[in-house]
Amino acid sequence: MTEKELMYIEDVLEHEKDLQNICEYYANEVSNQETKDFLISLLNFQEQNYEKLYGLLSK
Repeated sequence: MTEKELMYIEDVLEHEKDLQNICEYYANEVSNQETKDFLISLLNFQEQNYEKLYGLLSK
């Protein structure tokens, strides 16, 4: 990978972590269980994305 591609992946990883933090924060703040479940599913999705992207860096 080029340096530019690596920098792009690093930026995307940072955004994924930010999205995880946002989902986790609001999942803990809402009282509606349906909304909480949805936010937790988004959090899980973002965690999977992060792991896949991070895996690209170790190749």
